[in-house]
Amino acid sequence: MDRIFRDSLDVSGVRGIMLYTTDEKLVCSKFNRPLRSDPEKSVEWALFLNSLKGVQELELLFEDGRLYVRKTVVGPLIVFMDLVPVSMLKLTTEILANSLDDRRIKKELGIQT
Repeated sequence: MDRIFRDSLDVSGVRGIMLYTTDEKLVCSKFNRPLRSDPEKSVEWALFLNSLKGVQELELLFEDGRLYVRKTVVGPLIVFMDLVPVSMLKLTTEILANSLDDRRIKKELGIQT
């Protein structure tokens, strides 16, 4: 499963990635380095993701970082990153989003097609 997310995780400034299904179930969580708190436990992601229905792409800027959320065929992809340019990240997440439409990838992630 790591190979699927490797290109996006290798982009400079990316801290980690979480992928959810359309019904807000966590499929994958990969982080390059620890965050101040565990994002899986410290945030009510289902509530946040449910409020994003219809949103294709979202970028949230904070004092010390950024969240980039992108809709995929599987569900929302959340990228945690430093305050760095996002152009390369957008390219790699586009490639990642397209690869998630592959049946073999969905099977590897344990997602029913």
